[in-house]
Amino acid sequence: MDTRQTWIYPALAWIQLLCLLTGVTSVRQPQALYGGPHVKSTQARFNFSVGQTARLHCIVDNLGEKQFVWKFAGKPEPLTVGLMMFSEDERLSVRHDGSKRLWTLEISNVRLEDAGLYECLISSQVRHLRDTMTLDVSVSTADSSVGKNIQITGTSFVNEGGIIQLECSANSSRYPQDNIDWYRNGDTLSTDLARGVNISMRYYQRAMQSTLLIRPARLQDQGDYVCRASSKDVVLKRVIVLKDPNRAQGKREIEPGYSMADQEKSKVSFEDKNSGRDVRSHWTTVLSLSLMSLCLVRTNVYCVDCT
Repeated sequence: MDTRQTWIYPALAWIQLLCLLTGVTSVRQPQALYGGPHVKSTQARFNFSVGQTARLHCIVDNLGEKQFVWKFAGKPEPLTVGLMMFSEDERLSVRHDGSKRLWTLEISNVRLEDAGLYECLISSQVRHLRDTMTLDVSVSTADSSVGKNIQITGTSFVNEGGIIQLECSANSSRYPQDNIDWYRNGDTLSTDLARGVNISMRYYQRAMQSTLLIRPARLQDQGDYVCRASSKDVVLKRVIVLKDPNRAQGKREIEPGYSMADQEKSKVSFEDKNSGRDVRSHWTTVLSLSLMSLCLVRTNVYCVDCT
């Protein structure tokens, strides 16, 4: 064997090993030092009360030239892209700190309908460059207020077909109230005379009172009623509508004084439908003949030929 062949194969093996090691190091070292883009929400659930400013947070690393996006899960259109607003809702805004790692979506005057699943993501076709979080929006327990400047009174229980009347009073020592909104189970209420819903308001110097009147009450009117003032104070009251069994089955109550004897009398028809004769005149004739026969018997008068 040629002496050159005795060392060339080991040399080639060492060269291949060095190339392999060099390739791994050159690829993995920058990844370890700098890493790729990464996004993560600071917590899985965020809890706020109606009227507060909700803040959702995400931490972003190595964003580079890509864009950060906020969106409502399940909807294709974004809420924000970078610092640009794509939503027409003026209550929404986006913020980030100086290091550009923490991104915050703010929702002022948060509502019940704002609750749901939100996404923070990096503009990429790689689906793992995103994270989700849940926004929970709640109100206080029944018949208590979140703020101290608002209260609600009125109907708690009502029979089906009855009247629901709620009074909401709001006041403020800092600035005058200018509006009160009503909600039922998260849906906005407004005056609808066709459905028996009427909302009226009375204004004072630094307070106002709103009256919600629903007549007649239906089973679907049952639920949680929320009164919200312009000062962002809210209060909730639960209304229960009791089902009326007579109303459901279409029963009719017997009028007072309507006896069973009256029912039997009502069955008597004063007209013979077969002959068309008046039943009263028929019985009058029979009664007259009976009285005449009785008189003749008592006076011993007999008619032999009465023709």
